[in-house]
This record gives sequence, C-alpha cells and structure tokens, in this order.
Amino acid sequence: MRRFSLFPALFFILPGAMGADNSAHRFMLKYSVEASVCREFARLIASETTPFFADDPFPYATSDGSCDSHGPVMPVEEIASGEYGYNQVYRSQLCFKEEYAVVYVSKFQGDRAPRLEQTWKVNASDLHKVLALPPGPRPYAKWGDVKSWLPTETNASQFAALLAHSEKLTDQWSPVVQLAGNNYAVERECSGFWAFGGVYICNKVLKFTVRRLAVDKPSIPVCQLTKNRKR
Repeated sequence: MRRFSLFPALFFILPGAMGADNSAHRFMLKYSVEASVCREFARLIASETTPFFADDPFPYATSDGSCDSHGPVMPVEEIASGEYGYNQVYRSQLCFKEEYAVVYVSKFQGDRAPRLEQTWKVNASDLHKVLALPPGPRPYAKWGDVKSWLPTETNASQFAALLAHSEKLTDQWSPVVQLAGNNYAVERECSGFWAFGGVYICNKVLKFTVRRLAVDKPSIPVCQLTKNRKR
C-alpha cells in the first residue's frame, strides 16, 4: 500500500494568470502520493506563462505533430464535429506512443442545461477501429461541404460501446501533462459563470487534482492543491 507523504502548511505563490481573481493566490498541497511529481506540478502552475488558470488551457495540435514547441499541456486535436453522438470529439496528442488515448467529448443539451463535457481514457486500438468505420471522422472544416453532411448519430452506438468499457476521468475537459516521464490528467475545480450554450466559464481556479494515467489500471489521484482561504 502506498504511503501518503503529507506537506502541511506548504504553499505556492502564483503570479497573475487569467485575471485578477487568480493573481498572487496561494495554493496549499492537501495530499501527495508522489512528492516529486507534485513539486514539479507546483512549479508549473507558479510559472508566469502557466496555462492552467486560463478558461481554455489547451494548445491545439500543429500539422507536423511536433512536441517541442508546446508548453506543459499536451496539444489537443479535433477528431470530429457533429458525429459519434457528440457535438465535438477531440483527443490529446500524447507525445509518446501509448496503448491508451485520452478523448474529450462535448454535447449541447440546451441553452438552459449544462453542456456535457467529459474526459475519457480509452484503448487506442479500439478507438482506431471505431474511427476506421465508414464514412470516417468528419472535422468541423467539412461542415460547409453539403456532400459530406452526416447525422450526429453516425457511428454513435459503436462509439458508445467504446466508452462503455473505458474509464471516464472527469466531467470536464482535463488537460494532460507529462511529469517525471508519465502522463497525468489535471482536474480543475473552478468558480465562474454560465455562458450561452450551457458552457461554464472558469473564472477562478479553486482546486487542482493531478491523476496519474496507466495502461492497465484505473487512474490514481497523486496530489491535490487547494486555494488557501483568506483568514
């Protein structure tokens, strides 16, 4: 059984990032399973160029698939829009070949209902098989082509079957970072406001939970940092 190394009264000063609500706030390490990983993540969020406080922390994949130019967050690339039962399907462009893939899904559920947003860890081979089914993925760029129009439910049952034997990591789009040679998904708890289309805008980050991803076992939360409340 893993032993938890606790760091009481350990704080990290964060410079301004997204806005005034996030500037100079202190985050306290609540628990740690992998101390070196948690220290490295703390350094990332303390950087002046950290993306973790932005409402959209994701870089978007380049055509050459290079992993040298992006920051700490793995780039994401579009799979399809309006297909597989979702409005948007993306995946993390992991810089190292893995037997799993990290997939992001989003579904509009009405202006007065929260948009469904989830992050999943799926078997990479099984995902490839679903995407190989005709007519194949349709990206947003093809929406203007009437000949390529597809109903949203195209191959939705096959994609749902894939998710049924996969692991849902979070009920949000969680960025993936590489720390100490492994991939970690970062879950954020925010305060903010609802925008048009059921989208929740993250205005202030209150908590980070870092989860280690593995091929043959569920993800493991290895550390959590929370914003220290002012006394």
